[in-house]
Amino acid sequence: MKKILLLLSVLLCCVAAFGAGIMVTDAVAGNYLRLTDLSLNVQIMNQVAITSLSARFVNDSADSTQTNYAFPMHEEASATSLSWLINGTWHDAVIASGAAGPINPEGTVMDPYIDAYMGKSPLIFPFTEYLAAGDTITIQMEYVELLKYHDGEVSYSFPLHYGYLSNPALNSLTLNMLIGGGRNVTAATLDGFPGAVINLLDGQAEITLNQENVALNTNLDLTYTLEMENLGAITFSSFVQDDYVPDDLGNGFFLCVIEPEPGVDVIQKYFTFVMDCSSQMSGSSIEQAKTAAAYMVENLNPGDYFNVVNFRTVANTFALTHVPYTPENRDLALSYIDNLGAEGMCSISGAFDTAIPQFNLAPPNVANIVVFLSKGTPSVGIVETDELVNHVNSLVNATGRLLNIFCFGVGNDVNPALLSQIASDNGGSATWVGISDFSEVLIDFYAKIRNPVLLNPSITFETSMGPVSELYPVQVPNLYLGTQMLLCGRYPIETANIDFTVEGSALGSIMSYQYKSDLSSMAIDQYRFLMKIWAKMKIEHLMNLYDQMDPTSQAAIDLRQDIIDLSVAYGVLCKFTSFSDDDPGDPGDPPIDIDDDIMPELSPCLFVLRGNYPNPFNPSTTISFEQSSVQTLSYVLKIYNCRGQLVKTLRLDNLTAGLHHFQWDGMDEQGHELSSGVYFYTIHCGKERQAGKMLMLK
Repeated sequence: MKKILLLLSVLLCCVAAFGAGIMVTDAVAGNYLRLTDLSLNVQIMNQVAITSLSARFVNDSADSTQTNYAFPMHEEASATSLSWLINGTWHDAVIASGAAGPINPEGTVMDPYIDAYMGKSPLIFPFTEYLAAGDTITIQMEYVELLKYHDGEVSYSFPLHYGYLSNPALNSLTLNMLIGGGRNVTAATLDGFPGAVINLLDGQAEITLNQENVALNTNLDLTYTLEMENLGAITFSSFVQDDYVPDDLGNGFFLCVIEPEPGVDVIQKYFTFVMDCSSQMSGSSIEQAKTAAAYMVENLNPGDYFNVVNFRTVANTFALTHVPYTPENRDLALSYIDNLGAEGMCSISGAFDTAIPQFNLAPPNVANIVVFLSKGTPSVGIVETDELVNHVNSLVNATGRLLNIFCFGVGNDVNPALLSQIASDNGGSATWVGISDFSEVLIDFYAKIRNPVLLNPSITFETSMGPVSELYPVQVPNLYLGTQMLLCGRYPIETANIDFTVEGSALGSIMSYQYKSDLSSMAIDQYRFLMKIWAKMKIEHLMNLYDQMDPTSQAAIDLRQDIIDLSVAYGVLCKFTSFSDDDPGDPGDPPIDIDDDIMPELSPCLFVLRGNYPNPFNPSTTISFEQSSVQTLSYVLKIYNCRGQLVKTLRLDNLTAGLHHFQWDGMDEQGHELSSGVYFYTIHCGKERQAGKMLMLK
């Protein structure tokens, strides 16, 4: 055990240290601008965090330069807006099709420190403007993420540690954080910042920090705990106006958080750890796999049964069948794992041929779990993905038992198509990690599957308002002690109540839990982020389907476009989209928040948008708005296609109070007729902006 913990602690110390983003001027030489000031506003509601940052950088060099913004975005997070101030002008980026390109020129090697800093899923945005010597650029960005939760404890991290990149100091650091939701916050700690003020009041936590000359040598790591009373289901929702919903799936959005009571009985497990020991695992990958298997064996529960299968060209087993988890069997298994090495071919079909039939001898009232540790690239036996998946599924069906397969991809070159499909077809999940974040992901992964309390659950809804639809995840996950089941969906009517039942197997019998929720009592402004959470979860579902396809097939091409359209429509970045500087902005324009386009703040406005008529239209439409202010004002209308590309800009100047109109003839800036489809528009007046949607039909 000491050896495992030591190795994990070493790996944790090797995790790349990330900061508040960097402005890279030369990715090959490792040159970047100095970060001078940072302001953070964080709102956390029911473990959903919305982070808004404002970061100022200065060009300390003697020359003007172009630059790229790189932010080490966490894989579970999705950016929703990006704006910047340069040379006295605010600009905003739009989300458009196409992944962001590398920041180092083709044929060159990026500075290894910058490469490590950026991580696996960085947000990259190139700037076309030149920044003069001594000038500053301010970045404003917003992103949303579901926070990690286990046994009443939630963690949030904003990376501020520049690590081995440099050791600069901020002129100023400002933090304003609010934590709330359906359960009371009982405690909160912010490591590394003793000047932070933490107030707990009425079940919420408020954290403020205002410091000068702050060394960037530690991350902003928050941990808070929630009360463990009255667990079960907490549901919160938002009902959105027609103009802000880019589809007809229902204006209501809800998120249901289900957690078992602490005293519920844990189901006995039959575990098999299947380890890839082929030559493709040579080096760090086999060491990761051995560490992972040893850690999981070490942390089984008394009463569990387990086995270890290792495979190369052929498969071998620690024991002929599952053995009880005792100190003696544990130590023997740890020694067995420690002596494994990487050599030979990779027969995944042979591994499952050996591992799955062993569950025929398992009793009927246990949780049957396979953890598969591999890169997922077979070289012998069945190698074609669809054929291999079908083979694994047939082996599982032959046992006549419910069996869940969790795939833990090891290394940076895993086969996501195979791992995702095997896991999704068999009630599990697929996770893959690189070297840097291995330990964190391993611990989180195993915590979620260690103590099952409800297996193969299903959920049914009873409503008087119409059907609940578009529920994600599509396959309801198993429920484990100390973890949460998150379900996000749509509903059609503003006044809404739902009754729902969660049913599954536990301890040899069918268990059923009934819950009631009043969706109509939820405030739009409080839970406006639900649109983005729903879109993010749907995108994750579609990406899982895409990973199982041949990317050259027409089905994959069509699905990829569906993902892009969803990403653009809801303003949530995905693998196939990126921020694009299609809108250079007008002098004096304020920073634009894409989230506000979809759900504006409920604040007094200089004008009220009246929508467009006709809608649908062909070939032209009139967009009307009413100015309430007696001032003389100017307005800018910006029209975007469904991919987020700016197609037309119109301007009206010197308007006074009253009703006014923009007329659009369906043409782009070059006078070309545009095709049928959905278009979005925003009207800007000073710091006020409103948005709408329209449909052109030809």
